This record gives sequence, structure tokens and C-alpha cells, in this order.
Amino acid sequence: MNRGIYFVGDASASGKSTCTGRLAGEVGVGRIELDGFYNVIRHGVRDESALKAVAQDVVAFSLKKLVEVDVGGILEGDWIEPAQAAELAALQPKRFCPVYCGYPNADVAARLEMILRHGKHWLAARDRPTALAWLEQQVAGSRWYQSECRAYGIPYFDFSDLDEGSRQLRGHYLAWRAGGPAAPRNQTLPF
Repeated sequence: MNRGIYFVGDASASGKSTCTGRLAGEVGVGRIELDGFYNVIRHGVRDESALKAVAQDVVAFSLKKLVEVDVGGILEGDWIEPAQAAELAALQPKRFCPVYCGYPNADVAARLEMILRHGKHWLAARDRPTALAWLEQQVAGSRWYQSECRAYGIPYFDFSDLDEGSRQLRGHYLAWRAGGPAAPRNQTLPF
């Protein structure tokens, strides 16, 4: 059984927090939300550009250290890009498995309605035009992440259909955890 870190990154409002929370509870492993670093740092850094840069550096350093000390569990957040994840996976292939999920094909109006029904995401407190514009940016970002994952041979799960994406992510995680083949590093996966 793999004890390493299963890293789930990509778009905000994709459903990765909900999915990884359920998965961690189901299998009895810890889960770390990387947004926690951002939330702590933002109390001391007011400039948004500087805040994002500092948060990315802190998350990257912390992730390397967690892998080095053999922490096991699921980490999720959108602070590590596929190039960084591929480097870390190459250094620690049995202890770090990165995957990404987003919604490159989502209907943003439907996604917003889903968010508003659940009401837990910060986007639910924004006005509709702002929220839709932000979701459009996330769709574009999801397409970029999907392309980068192809380039680095990292699995990408399309959460445009949240149930199907969650099912595929769960299956991949359980196979990895059982010691099965981790994500191939040299080919594009079908999801």
C-alpha cells in the first residue's frame, strides 16, 4: 500500500475539496487543503500579487518537506503547477503522485447554480456577473492545466461532469493506494 502523498490540483470550484474530503474519510487518511497556507499568509501580506507569490513558494517548499518526511495522505489545492509536480514526482516517484482536475468543458451558468445550491464556496457570496466572469477564467485555466498535464504525462480528470470526474479520481486513487501502477509519466491518459 502506498503511503505517500496523493496531490490533487487545478481549478477552484471544481469540486476537488468535496471529492477529496469524501475520499479521505472513506479510506481513513489525512487531507491537507493547501488553501490554508494562503489563508494564514494573507493576514500579513496585503498586496495580492505578492500574496500569491509568497503562498506558492510556501506551498512548494512545504510539499517538498512533506514528501521528504514520508507524510501520507491527500493534499489538494491549486498552488502547484504541473511542471513543479512532475519534478517532484520524478524525484520521489513512489511517494508523490500528482493528478489534476478541472472543468474545461463546463457550462459556467450551471456550475454557478451548483455552487449557489451548496453555498459553501466563497464564490456564492459574489454578485452573478462577477461570479460568472471568474468561472470563465477558471474554465480557461482548466484548459491550460489539461494541456500541461498532457505534456508532463500527469493524469487529468474532467470535473465538468462532477460525478463522473469524481468517480474516475476515486478509482485512480484507490489503484495507486493499493500499490498499483501510478500515473504513467510518458503518456496522455484518456481522462
